[in-house]
Order: sequence, then structure tokens, then C-alpha cells
Amino acid sequence: MELLPDPSIRLKVTNDCQWTCDFCHNEGTELPDSQTNRVSVFLDPAVSVLTPVKNLDGDLEILGRIADLKELGVKEVHLTGGEPTLNPKLPYIVSYLSEQGLRLKMTTNGQAKPNLMEDLVNRGLSAATFSVLSFTPEEFLKTQRIKSIPWANSMIRRSQDNILVTKEAGATVKISTVVKDED
Repeated sequence: MELLPDPSIRLKVTNDCQWTCDFCHNEGTELPDSQTNRVSVFLDPAVSVLTPVKNLDGDLEILGRIADLKELGVKEVHLTGGEPTLNPKLPYIVSYLSEQGLRLKMTTNGQAKPNLMEDLVNRGLSAATFSVLSFTPEEFLKTQRIKSIPWANSMIRRSQDNILVTKEAGATVKISTVVKDED
């Protein structure tokens, strides 16, 4: 068996997210149990000494170190969170890393502000994976602490709009979903 190196890294750019999915691992977000019914291993100081991730601020030293990983064979950066589009520096981060010759992908819940997805694609984002929970508000709300049908409808509509915008802007679009047991 031949082991091949993975030429990609995942870069968590924020903990923030508009959704409260009870199944989400959120790349190990350090949320206290009182905010959600899930518990992160990162809360246990015996397991982790990592400090909570805040918004990656676009510091050139940090971004330069990420770009330097090309020397180790890294070709791709997959932006994650939380919800990456909530980081106000994301357009700058995408531009900088793309200019350094890295391929950029992102996982998103599709709640980006109008025009942001198109801007990110124009800056170098080549692919986006959209987390789609449901296209019906009743099913969507089964995964959320918020229980508002109008809110769920707006979340679904914005996701649909951003999927289309991203595809039309020229990026590869993938959809991921979760099948949840009713127990």
C-alpha cells in the first residue's frame, strides 16, 4: 500500500455562525454546553490546551506562513469555521492566498451577504461546499434552537440564492447534508 500526502490544509477562519445546529462539530468550536446541546472535546483542559479561535484577522505574518506551506507540498486551502463568510477579512484572505498560488475552497452554510460569494470567486475562490439542511422550514428547524418559520424560510432562500450566484460566478459547487436520526 502506498501512502500519498494530502496536498491540502483546512484553515478555520472564525468560530462565528448564524446557525445553532445540534450536530455540528464546527471544527472543534469551544462552545460551552449552555449554548448548545453538543459538547466539544476542546472544552476539556485535560484534552486540549488550544485557545479559542477568533476571527483570523488577515495578519500578513500568519498568512505568509500559510503560503509558505507550499514548500511542503500544500497546494490547497479549505476555509472553514464556524461560518467563514462571517469573517470580515475573508475577501482579503482569499485574495492574498490566491495570489500566492494556492487553490482555495470553502465550506459554508450559504448565508453570505449579497454579492460576497461572487466577490470571493472573483478573488480566487475556486469551489464552495454548501451545507444544506433542508429546503423545507419545518425540517430545517428540527436541527436548530431557533424555532421561527419566517427565519427558516429566509435562511433557506438565502442559501439557494448563494448557491446559484456561486455557480454562475464560475466556482465548483457541492452540496453536503446531514441525515439525522429522529431518536
